[in-house]
Amino acid sequence: SWMSLLGTDRYSPEELKAKWYSLASSMGTFSDVDRCGFVLTGLQRNFDESLELFHHAIRHVKADAESFRALKGTIAKSRADRRKSASALLGAATAFVLYGPENYSTDILSSAEIDSLNPEDLAARIRALLDYEHDVVYYGPAEPSHVRARVFAKGALPDRMKTFSKPDYFKIRPFAPEDSRDAEKTPSNIGVWMLDYPGAQAQIRIVRPDSVYARKPFVFAAVYNMLENTVFMQELREREALAYAVGTAY
Repeated sequence: SWMSLLGTDRYSPEELKAKWYSLASSMGTFSDVDRCGFVLTGLQRNFDESLELFHHAIRHVKADAESFRALKGTIAKSRADRRKSASALLGAATAFVLYGPENYSTDILSSAEIDSLNPEDLAARIRALLDYEHDVVYYGPAEPSHVRARVFAKGALPDRMKTFSKPDYFKIRPFAPEDSRDAEKTPSNIGVWMLDYPGAQAQIRIVRPDSVYARKPFVFAAVYNMLENTVFMQELREREALAYAVGTAY
């Protein structure tokens, strides 16, 4: 991420990396379809000092134009590579089948929009992230009261959090009920969708949406994957040239 290349108003990028190393800790970022966040890992005995550095690294991050230009180049190359990736194209096709032409794979900044971004504006957004409502998940040996006292120490977070505007989530398009056998009553998005890709291998994905979590399908998916990944099944598929990989997810 870009933030891993940045320093603060107190530390240069190299000094900040050295500081994390001295604490036997590390900091990372992540982003998903509808959320983003920070990750702090390290030794429990250095928790207090690491958390203080964690807050400092976010609150006082310093933009760098040169690293941002490099990041834009990395994004451009990544997008070009994804357009040649069978798995990436299959994922985009699946999103299209589930959500339609406007989905999480197309809801991204254009190349022109990325070029127009100001690195200082992005750094300002990073510095303000902790001012918004968020969840804190801790996994370790410390007592909850100790963790809470350090996370919500005076000055670490504002007394009143800001709220994000409610996201407009993409909605899954309706699928036909299981007992539907009438082609005329089947929604237009039910069928076989073909993606032309000049590769030696073919991939097939069967997709069906579900709105409520259920235990049985989850257990079935786990057992199915376990059986299909046994040595016997792998050798059978490859010996008969049936498939290199088979799996399911719920």
